[in-house]
Amino acid sequence: MSQTLSAGTVYVQDFRTSGASRLYVLELATGRTRLIGSIGTEIYDLSFVGQTLYGLDKKDFGFRKSMKLIAIDPTTAKAKTVGDTGYDVVGLACNPVNQKLYATAHRDSQIVELDLETGKGTAVVTLSDRDRLCGELAFDSEGCAYITLLDTDLKKYLATCDLTTGEVRLIGDIGFPGLASMEFINNTLYGVAGNYQGVGGSNGQVIRIDTATGKGTLVTTTDPFGCWAGLAVYSPVSKTLEPVTPSRTPEPAVQNVTLGGDRPASPQVSVPPSPTKPQPTNSPVPVFVTAAVSGDHSLLDQLSFSQFERNPATDIVCVAPVRTLVRREEEIVLIRRVRKVEEVEASPTCPTGTTPQT
Repeated sequence: MSQTLSAGTVYVQDFRTSGASRLYVLELATGRTRLIGSIGTEIYDLSFVGQTLYGLDKKDFGFRKSMKLIAIDPTTAKAKTVGDTGYDVVGLACNPVNQKLYATAHRDSQIVELDLETGKGTAVVTLSDRDRLCGELAFDSEGCAYITLLDTDLKKYLATCDLTTGEVRLIGDIGFPGLASMEFINNTLYGVAGNYQGVGGSNGQVIRIDTATGKGTLVTTTDPFGCWAGLAVYSPVSKTLEPVTPSRTPEPAVQNVTLGGDRPASPQVSVPPSPTKPQPTNSPVPVFVTAAVSGDHSLLDQLSFSQFERNPATDIVCVAPVRTLVRREEEIVLIRRVRKVEEVEASPTCPTGTTPQT
């Protein structure tokens, strides 16, 4: 794949009886299209599975009696054959719930699952309504299958289909017999249409379909005025993160700071455990807490009130450098911690040599 795909990009493909189908990018709101290129064969319908765009190859269909599954590069329109489906299929759609590719075998009133490696189809269910030809197929975000049914009066109806039982529930007349492909985009069912021999319809139509009534509404007409046969939208699969139980954060502990040969690149700040704070009384007494740091005195600026448990109304936190070090053979180890509590009767100030933290 030569380029990065953009989520939400809509693709359409035309059907030409005298030439290869062409792939376009479509702007739903305006109907404007951008030609990507020739697919190199005549195809029915489009569908993404992940980043791969698939189509149904109709070329030489009359000779072989079944369609082939092809993979199309959506950035160049170049196609390669995956394999023969073994069925006369016309509608193609991916179920977003299980990421499986399905097609409608309209003359057999079946929905088949297509193997993405070989193209081979396996019948999943036979529809309960066998009086109408099954055409287009689309899945909503919850995996519910919507199909179209073509009646003998050349009306095209929207219906739902249970892939477990084959039960079909008719919804209503779409009103666009030339509808040739449909897809859910942002939870709205859209379709594209063309003028097809024996069915009728109009080229260049983009419609919106009400899933409650089946009624189709013209959204826009396209430029060019193509006989559209395929509609697909790139919707990358989003992984759902499992809830994570946070691990218990250990209490701050005093760390030994090693100086000399094994001195770390960055000095470390040692913060003592939170001091025991006296209970509030009617006459609060300020409490001074002096914390010890080692090394560079600029580390004092890294300390804050949030690192000490305190009563903001009565307590003052001060920090002071530790100057008492004990030399050993290979290292200098900080051994002194200062926790100093003083009671004062006058206005509170920090002890001499400490830095107040605000």
